[in-house]
Amino acid sequence: MIQQAHELDPFSAVIALNVGIIPMVRGQFEDALAYISKAVELDPSFAPGYEFEGIAYYRLKKYSEAQAQFEKAVELSGRSSECISSLGYFYAKRGMREKALQLLKENELRYRTGTGSAYNIARIYAGLGEKDKALELLNQDLNDRSIWIGNLLIDLVWDDLQTDPRFIALTKKVGLTK
Repeated sequence: MIQQAHELDPFSAVIALNVGIIPMVRGQFEDALAYISKAVELDPSFAPGYEFEGIAYYRLKKYSEAQAQFEKAVELSGRSSECISSLGYFYAKRGMREKALQLLKENELRYRTGTGSAYNIARIYAGLGEKDKALELLNQDLNDRSIWIGNLLIDLVWDDLQTDPRFIALTKKVGLTK
């Protein structure tokens, strides 16, 4: 259906991004970049396009490009909780712990004030390697009935948790299966 939507409206940045997410989830990051970069080209102010470019570049081990895209996404999104969590995860995985912790604090404040989610805090904890805290927050996100919890099987930040029995149980509780 997404491909059909793209054929009907090839100038939609949102649709181009969604077409690119399909190969990304399959681990085909070069293919994903072709569509995701098109989304950014169609709308240079489209923050999610930069965020997903950052994810693809990170997976391709093009770290300077990834960092630039994540930082641009945070800027263009008005510091959205989601974009902050992607940048925080990146900083954590690249050993920039202090920067990751600053973004973690920002997302924790957003959550306490009702403008963020436990899910987006958990993403940064996952990058920091703090699995217990990440899983605790994912369970909180489920209790909060957040829309984010539905991304457990497609969000690439959960790679290190995929085999953890608690993560597997959570995906089943949510109703997700591979």
